[in-house]
Amino acid sequence: MKPLRVYLDSSDLSVLSEPDGTTGGLAAIREQIRAFVDRREIICCFSGIHLSEAAPLQPIYADAAERRASLLVDLCGKNALLSLDRLVCAEIRHALGLLKGLPDMHSASGEWYPDGAADISPVGAVALAGELRGAIRKGAPNRKSRRAATAKALKRGSVRPGMRSQMANYAREFSLDEILEQYPMREDDARILARYAVGDATKSEAERAFMASLQDPRWMMRWFERHHDRLQRFVEWARNPAKSIVESFKPLAQHAAQIHRDDAVAGTSVAATLFSSSKWGSWQDELLVGVVTTIANKVGISTPSDFHAEIVDARCPGLSTGIRSLHSAWRLSVARTPRRVQPSDFVDALHAMYAPYVDVFRTDSFMAPVVSKFAERFGTVVVGKLAELPAAIEQAMRARGRKSPEPE
Repeated sequence: MKPLRVYLDSSDLSVLSEPDGTTGGLAAIREQIRAFVDRREIICCFSGIHLSEAAPLQPIYADAAERRASLLVDLCGKNALLSLDRLVCAEIRHALGLLKGLPDMHSASGEWYPDGAADISPVGAVALAGELRGAIRKGAPNRKSRRAATAKALKRGSVRPGMRSQMANYAREFSLDEILEQYPMREDDARILARYAVGDATKSEAERAFMASLQDPRWMMRWFERHHDRLQRFVEWARNPAKSIVESFKPLAQHAAQIHRDDAVAGTSVAATLFSSSKWGSWQDELLVGVVTTIANKVGISTPSDFHAEIVDARCPGLSTGIRSLHSAWRLSVARTPRRVQPSDFVDALHAMYAPYVDVFRTDSFMAPVVSKFAERFGTVVVGKLAELPAAIEQAMRARGRKSPEPE
């Protein structure tokens, strides 16, 4: 039987990788999880959101970020869940009948990055003869010397074998500092890129080298440590939406607080009516349909006029769980004693979009009952405390008819 898929909370990676977490209960939990992995009873899956949250926002946090990445690789290996843009597009196409079924969201090769990651690749169509002509034009002082240099380097528009050989030898030996400064690539992978630039490696080899570096979380954290100024573009896709959505929700929370104050003075119950369960549920359905319609339109897909929330619930597990979890959590912000909306709420909801695609899902104690309400119909066990995770895994294995063997 297939191993259970387990999704850890970002905080789990933090506390379990702390230097002082090598003793006591944390160490025991970490070793239990590792034992489950070693026995192939579970596979731990990571997402791009994990990496975004692990990335060090300041250089002083680089060591902690690398520890988190090391633990992530130790427990997850290359077991990743596809990026949210791929998940969302697949779900929407499925909802509109453009896909017969949902694809497997699990990647065993570490494909955590967004679909457009290849667009930032340094690998392009390098026309070596054109590059040489450009270099000759810049370096040769006059037309005569340019002609002589061109004749030495090129023959009938192609690079002469001798010149290609010299450049290949140079590419195998020259400093990689410039490439490593610009792109998050390991040295061996950057060397392949350099060889490709002079025709000594194929384009597919260079593309695989770039992606191989992206698929190594340890390397990503080390690169961000050395090139901290380039980090923001990597994390903004997850963090900036959280900030903007939280800001847009504040007026509603402030308006609700004023209504509660007015009710208290006048002895009325306007807030109870306005923010009733039925009204809130109606808003949630509208939000769900509105989000899916907006995303569909952005990718050039139109939704029918009779498109409704039940379709999203049935065919878009991730979107349904994530949006409904976020909206339900924020209902507390309009309560008589309101809970303040947190930027982390949105990121928690992004994580929750993966809940239907795993067997055991970890989130914080506040979000756990909220996510569970919407994810349990997919058979997902939601765990609100790290200390309860090993027992929850054991219980999930028993529920699938598997009994965990005794540790050796």
